[in-house]
Amino acid sequence: MKIEEIVTRIDKAVYGGYGLGHFFDKVVLIPKTIPGETVKVEIIDDKKDYLLGKVVGFIKSSTFRRNPPCPYYSQCGGCHYQHIEYNYQTKIKEDIVKETFKRVGGIEDIEVNSMITSPSEFGYRNRVELKVTRKVQKNEPYLGFYMENSHKIVPIARCLLCGNRINELIEALNFYSPIVFKKNCENLKLIYSASSDKLLLKAIGKNLNKRTMENALNDLKKYVKGISGIVFGYGNKKNSFGKEYVYERIKDIKYRVNSDSFFQINNLLHEVLLETVIKIFKPKKKEKILDLYSGVGTFSLPLAQKSSIVVGIESNKDAVDDAKFNAKSNKITNISFIEGDAAEELEGALKKTKFDSIFINPPRSGCSTEVKKILSKAEVSKIFYLSCNPSTLARDLKQFLSKGFKIKTVQPFDLFPQTMHIETAVLLSRES
Repeated sequence: MKIEEIVTRIDKAVYGGYGLGHFFDKVVLIPKTIPGETVKVEIIDDKKDYLLGKVVGFIKSSTFRRNPPCPYYSQCGGCHYQHIEYNYQTKIKEDIVKETFKRVGGIEDIEVNSMITSPSEFGYRNRVELKVTRKVQKNEPYLGFYMENSHKIVPIARCLLCGNRINELIEALNFYSPIVFKKNCENLKLIYSASSDKLLLKAIGKNLNKRTMENALNDLKKYVKGISGIVFGYGNKKNSFGKEYVYERIKDIKYRVNSDSFFQINNLLHEVLLETVIKIFKPKKKEKILDLYSGVGTFSLPLAQKSSIVVGIESNKDAVDDAKFNAKSNKITNISFIEGDAAEELEGALKKTKFDSIFINPPRSGCSTEVKKILSKAEVSKIFYLSCNPSTLARDLKQFLSKGFKIKTVQPFDLFPQTMHIETAVLLSRES
């Protein structure tokens, strides 16, 4: 029998931006809801293990519900929680960490510290990647984000999650820039450094040549100050005009960050995140640390300042080049970086050096099966795991706990207000 419309109570929030209700014995996942609400729901998909629905009416709405500030929120898939007061968003995310640890990892009765929140719930992003649509009129925005659960693009004039400088560039690209971006690009990546007040643009598309991009950049500079360069290309082919990187500073360390290198997106929490990680990790002067997925050295370099040696492993060549440059320019000499796949390089690094601890900050997919297998056997007393996905974090922690590690600290950060994403730091220890 086809189910068209139901009434359900939202029992809890779960990772992915959903509220969870029930229809008889089947789970119903409904976006843009709040725990405690009773809602009328249209069922839009009947999966094997759950139903997917959308709200068509409220019988009881939450006192924490608000009108979303963004005019694109009802369609755009970039945000998940703008309908919730910010203080309650962070409470929901704390609960999601606990719920995910229990459901995915079988981890119960673990104390989770209070969320470290962003100083501002909007205007925090220092980089954003926008899709290009050509299905718009001449004077309408052509840059946007995917619609929720779709590859249809929602054009935007500005993004509330981005600061003023990135929005200046979005406006210039949408309304004043050469037609080449709209005609030949698939994506545009916008990067801003608050430390230097510089912008960097990466254009992804075919048939982009240096002369055209040089002219386009010079044209953009008429409307937006501080654009240091443009990187352009498709796939592995990359060219540039001007700078290919920006500089970021966190406390006493200056980082060069290439257009393809990863860097934390929340300008406002950079320093607090770094200070808290160091405080929880407690590096010692004689400690030897392995940093897996080390990026541009965001955490490797400050850890090296307080320990004996640090070795970083990173697969992204641009990030490794940045990391080596950053170590040299900051005169940090007790650190080295290995370019290569984590699973392929990890075992060799552990055989070469007797590390005391391992710092891991993997992509959203978490650690591979092979990496977890090697880490579980590593003769270290401490693993520090920094993750942006509580589901893969809980999955990976389950294996480490089965090998004798114990959770000492769980600290969530709200690096991504208005979205489902949660940054979580976990300190694990094991007796020698």
